Amino acid sequence: MFLDENLKNQLKEYLKLIENDLLISLSLDSGEKSKDLKEFLEEVIGESDGKISLVEKKTSNHSII
Repeated sequence: MFLDENLKNQLKEYLKLIENDLLISLSLDSGEKSKDLKEFLEEVIGESDGKISLVEKKTSNHSII
């Protein structure tokens, strides 16, 4: 878990201001940093009430946002 309750509450208030849906596209490899990034973004997306979605592509050796 990357976000504590205080950060989640702050994030929820910010995400309420988003007027349009957002799509985040990730290229991830099998490394630990890619797993951490995906987990972090899934936490953020979980607080977005469906305003943010994630598209993931697997790569062999690097992570790109």
